[in-house]
Amino acid sequence: MRFVVAFLSFLSLFLSGGAFPAQAADKTYTNAIGMEFILIPSGSFMMGSDKKNDNTAEDDETPQHRVTISKHFFLGKYEVTQAQWEAVRVIQFFRI
Repeated sequence: MRFVVAFLSFLSLFLSGGAFPAQAADKTYTNAIGMEFILIPSGSFMMGSDKKNDNTAEDDETPQHRVTISKHFFLGKYEVTQAQWEAVRVIQFFRI
């Protein structure tokens, strides 16, 4: 479910007429309808849990593995509300 919310937040940035800030140094971005986005920088990190060191790890949290984000991107700071989704749809409708 969180993936869907994140995807909709990311998608709404484009549908609402937003564009990425000119420089990645900008850590936040607010689109035309007031939705806030934060910068997710490129880089690598370890995702998951190691059952040897964490006996509370669930099966779907293992194995621990390296994840690499090759390009920075902006992700919605908050979940998309129904009102925001409707606003994005209206903006997109009038662009067609």
